[in-house]
Amino acid sequence: MHPYHLIYLPEVASTNSWAKNALDEGTILPNTAIVAGTQTAGRGQLQTMWHDAPGKNLLLTLVVSPKNLAAADFFTLNEAVSLALIDALRPLVQVAIKWPNDILVGTEKLAGVLIETVVKGKFIQKAIIGIGLNVNQTQFNEGLRATSLALACGRDFDLTLLRDSLLGCLHRRLEQLHQSNLSKEYNAHLYGLNQTLRFADANGTFSATVNGVDADGALLLYLNGEQHLARYRFKEISWIF
Repeated sequence: MHPYHLIYLPEVASTNSWAKNALDEGTILPNTAIVAGTQTAGRGQLQTMWHDAPGKNLLLTLVVSPKNLAAADFFTLNEAVSLALIDALRPLVQVAIKWPNDILVGTEKLAGVLIETVVKGKFIQKAIIGIGLNVNQTQFNEGLRATSLALACGRDFDLTLLRDSLLGCLHRRLEQLHQSNLSKEYNAHLYGLNQTLRFADANGTFSATVNGVDADGALLLYLNGEQHLARYRFKEISWIF
């Protein structure tokens, strides 16, 4: 069960863009979930495009007003949303969080998150939480490292049941924004934790051991044979698979 008002759009350029425009126009209120049958210009992190097969996937944007959440604590919101996806998906398939908020099966992307905020003073007034979850799609553009629940589990899924399960998990996790164990749980599900993997930054490619993510959302890596702990912000580093 979830408390959100649902709006279904058969086709839209981007559920996040639609939600932002509707908020600006005053035609929707917080605690609204916009669900699309397909997106023609879906957006991901770093201005990437989100590709979907019409009617096959779960594409939604949830608009909420977090209670007393400082703008400086934005990553806590990211942790809550990532953990909600873990909660909804773990009963179905083994998943992990690729920092900052992709959901992987093995090394393939199952879901992506794009969170945008409206800040007033020092606090987040509204959060626009976009989620794309590959569900029943079985073919992806060449070069995309992507998978779906159907591919991972060998069967199709009911999109309505999955939507309601995810929204229920989101509601529960967003109620926990001020609980200190979110970071601990997030790190427990972090892809590559304590593993030596390949990365790239402005200086080139390198190997490092994943130590975790700190309270500000920075990725912590041990460099040079685990002798030096380096801190990377989003956009400063990328994963190499």
